[in-house]
Amino acid sequence: MKEEFKLYIRELLSWNKKFNLTAITNPEEIKIKHFEDSLSLLQVLKLTTQSIIDIGSGAGFPGLPLKLACPQIKLT
Repeated sequence: MKEEFKLYIRELLSWNKKFNLTAITNPEEIKIKHFEDSLSLLQVLKLTTQSIIDIGSGAGFPGLPLKLACPQIKLT
């Protein structure tokens, strides 16, 4: 797993204690239910140089995992 995803998990769990960003607090579940679910969009989207708008993403899903996996996309 990329270091950026590990950092995301650490930060998510830290901030979740203050703001209840997600009910999923097990790191393995975060990988599956947040990261893998978010990245499953790569199977249907062609993310080469596209722009993506992620409205109301809350804890950053699916936008931030997509940006980490495909840094060339423009994410708003």
